[in-house]
Amino acid sequence: MARPPVSALPREMLQEILVRLPTADILRCCCVCTLWRRVATNASFQNLHAGSRSAAADKDHLALLVSEKREPGGCADAAVFHASTGKPMCTLANPPGHRLANLCNGFLCFAPRAAVVCNPVTGDKLDLPRAPPLRGLGIEQRQLYALGFSPSTNQHKLFRLSSSSSDYWRTGASAVDVCTLGDTRGWRQHPYLFPHRPVDDGSPPVLVGGTLYVVTCRDHNDRRPDRILQIDVATEAHCTYRLPKFEDPVDDVRVTAFDLSGRLCLAVNTVHWCRPKLVFWVVAVDSDDGGRFFYYWHPRYSFHLDADLTGGGTMRYDGYSSLPRAAWLDDDGMLCYRVGDTLYMYDTNGYSPCSHLGSLPWNQQLQVPAADESPSTDRSWSVCGGYRPTLLSPLAFALPPSLHAQEQYEHVLLRALRSNKPEQRRRLPPAGCRTNWNDRAAKRICR
Repeated sequence: MARPPVSALPREMLQEILVRLPTADILRCCCVCTLWRRVATNASFQNLHAGSRSAAADKDHLALLVSEKREPGGCADAAVFHASTGKPMCTLANPPGHRLANLCNGFLCFAPRAAVVCNPVTGDKLDLPRAPPLRGLGIEQRQLYALGFSPSTNQHKLFRLSSSSSDYWRTGASAVDVCTLGDTRGWRQHPYLFPHRPVDDGSPPVLVGGTLYVVTCRDHNDRRPDRILQIDVATEAHCTYRLPKFEDPVDDVRVTAFDLSGRLCLAVNTVHWCRPKLVFWVVAVDSDDGGRFFYYWHPRYSFHLDADLTGGGTMRYDGYSSLPRAAWLDDDGMLCYRVGDTLYMYDTNGYSPCSHLGSLPWNQQLQVPAADESPSTDRSWSVCGGYRPTLLSPLAFALPPSLHAQEQYEHVLLRALRSNKPEQRRRLPPAGCRTNWNDRAAKRICR
């Protein structure tokens, strides 16, 4: 007896089966037959899978490589790859000036102009409403975008922290605007100012659970990292915590926040006597005798970076302080730290933290090759850890087009075109033709 084909399954039963699978398996099921692909790409099924337990069971420590290329006067192209396997995921053509802001719940957010949200799994992207103009006066104006997600409310929110030189000298805080994806109200101003100001070294915001974390500096004159700003996405409440204390006085410090297997981790790169050191700190929770909980920083890994900053070697101190930095944990448990084009890697599998933390040796050190591009081409790359794939399309948060606004625009356009037309002269009838000038012009009625 011949087996029935897979397409003979009822659509409802097939949906109940697919919704229990992880995201990677559903993507493979799309190649089975046309029916399975239609079910997996349906918008209602994608929303159902995004809130299911199977989506929550997906790995939360995948790493993505985002390579951005900007030509002078052209678009900013971004190519997304799976960092471990090297498989390409999608390619985006963003407007000029866009850069990767942060990663949130399977979405990539590009800013700082009109923000763009993309899902590298489905390849869909959504242009969000343009943010309101920056408030305040000043020569120097800064803004930082951060996309967050709240599992309790199932909402995505885009935060913009902005400050100008005059506002910061007067208040020492940043103004905040919030845009909830799918909300027709668009951008709204937060009633309170957030303390401190984001650092200028390019450290992106990081989302852990339903909380956003942003590294901030002390004041306008001293821009070294001093605190970390915590923003609850659901309630939009905020607070600040001091960064870990350094044992020795340091000449320079760079702090990068990232998601370490569901925990907030800080990669603190300090320079003391021209010798760079790197310490990874994680947040720990403890309670006192009264049952009250408090948070503190616990050092987890410590390394020394191989760099000569004395001026006679391969690197100068001023050049080292301006190099881009990033930290992430890849799929295989390798802890990675990037300084410019140098990549340090350490295998965390089988490592047990001890009370006395000493410097650990790196397992591997790589030199990233430089791209063969023209001098006018601006190319940058970054690796985002903590990526969790999702089938949810950002187009699900697209606002419906306003028919009234479209009709009003067309009427204004037609009125402008008619007003620019020269007045037509009345043509005289031929000689010998009788014409009654009092007759009304014929009117055409379209039924």
